Amino acid sequence: MKKTLLTIVIASVSTMAFADSTIVTPSNFAHAETVHYFNLQLDEVGVNEWKMEREPVNMHNQTIIRSNIDLLYQTAVVDAKGGATITVLESDVYQIAQIIDENHYIVDAIYPGESKTITPDMLTTGQHFYILKRTAIDAGIEEAHRLQNETLIEAASATPYKGKAYDVESLDVVRSELEKQGPNTIYALGFGRPEQVQEPHFTVAAATGWGGLSGDHAQYLLANGTGDITKCGAITMEVPPLDFENGGYFSVIQYDSQGWIDVEKAGYSASEMTPNADGSYTFHLSNGSCADKPNHIEVADDGYYWGVRLYKPTNAAALTDYIKALHAKGITVVN
Repeated sequence: MKKTLLTIVIASVSTMAFADSTIVTPSNFAHAETVHYFNLQLDEVGVNEWKMEREPVNMHNQTIIRSNIDLLYQTAVVDAKGGATITVLESDVYQIAQIIDENHYIVDAIYPGESKTITPDMLTTGQHFYILKRTAIDAGIEEAHRLQNETLIEAASATPYKGKAYDVESLDVVRSELEKQGPNTIYALGFGRPEQVQEPHFTVAAATGWGGLSGDHAQYLLANGTGDITKCGAITMEVPPLDFENGGYFSVIQYDSQGWIDVEKAGYSASEMTPNADGSYTFHLSNGSCADKPNHIEVADDGYYWGVRLYKPTNAAALTDYIKALHAKGITVVN
């Protein structure tokens, strides 16, 4: 949607907004969306407390848009005043505790065996930050639970968080319009520190994949499907440049037109997929018309998107080029 039209839509919503709330526009969307996620977290637990997802995300328990399905998530809003130390237990399983500030910039990332202290001067605004911790389930759910339990927050202060009041209706309108730009977004330019990101990728990424990792830790592809779920769509991808020996892996998933999981089996991690004879991978998407083909993913919405997540690149620039090539290749309708 052109900027002028989006401005008109926002203006029409603003007439219904409460006087003490700020209208959301593309220029303040990333901050508004982050405040929204901070508040959702604190509706359930207090500052410096974990909220833990004890089973992988599915169509029934999802809370963050475009979540992955082969990880366990745990989240916290933490007060950095006086310093807050985050410790991730040593393991061979993929784990990463991502630090996000109130402007949706990625402050740091903590891997197994690491302990880091976050202070307010590391944040671009405020004194609170969000932890989005991912734990792979390769070693089983019980082991993943143990690793979750042993991820520690040691904070010197527990000042309550009070975010800026944003108008919810205009937030929803802007998010909806930004999501339409997702398939053209370079996510390596959408997540990261201020010097790592560029517009419009930064703002669109906050709408289509809030909480994504910066390109040196992970990269993402989001693309349009076939537009017709009765047709069998096929995507073939070569083995990506990831650090597989140290927990790197990739996964493929589909989302409905609104960015949510809408089927029971929405994707695969690489360990579940059957490779082709040459080592590449082909996956197929349909409403069941080609369910007999390898690596089939069910889709239920003609407007579906397919996506790929790639964790722990050996070379961030090489992975960005890999994603661009895969995006250009796209999805092909096969018989």
